[in-house]
Amino acid sequence: MKYRVGSSSLLISSAGIVFSLETQAEKKTQVVSILEGKATIELPVEFVRVPQEFHLEMYPDETNQPQESWYVETERGIVSIVFSVTENATKEADVPGVVAIMKEELKAFSPSLLPLDINGHKMVRLAFNIPDADENEYLHHLTQVSSFNGKLMFVIFKVTSDLESQYKSAGEAALSSLKY
Repeated sequence: MKYRVGSSSLLISSAGIVFSLETQAEKKTQVVSILEGKATIELPVEFVRVPQEFHLEMYPDETNQPQESWYVETERGIVSIVFSVTENATKEADVPGVVAIMKEELKAFSPSLLPLDINGHKMVRLAFNIPDADENEYLHHLTQVSSFNGKLMFVIFKVTSDLESQYKSAGEAALSSLKY
């Protein structure tokens, strides 16, 4: 009986080590330069920058076009992060007011707010889900709002519900790594 318990424990330990190694491999990241070298962010290595021609197809409306977007190539679901700096002059002290307006506009989606201090900058992160046509699925949004060189900046991480458990924590970590 002791032998069986011992071999079971060894098997469980081995499985734990393999799982731990796989988890570490999945968490490999890269620091990438964004917004024409004015900022950096740490993204999982599977994120690639959207090529300019595809970026223009995805965001044809110039008034709502982010400066840069990254995504994970996947056959199912969506995993993306976009960076948008508006022309609106904004101080750090103005960010909570902007986010309060956004929260009111998004109230149908019950957004939660999280004020943050990231690398010396005050930011606010909104989290909310937008239901998909299939009522069992949704698009999870993490929108981080801040003042970037005196302008209003949005960094938006999106992931579909089918990939949320795999990428949500990576999206949160990426948003928390923003430096400028």
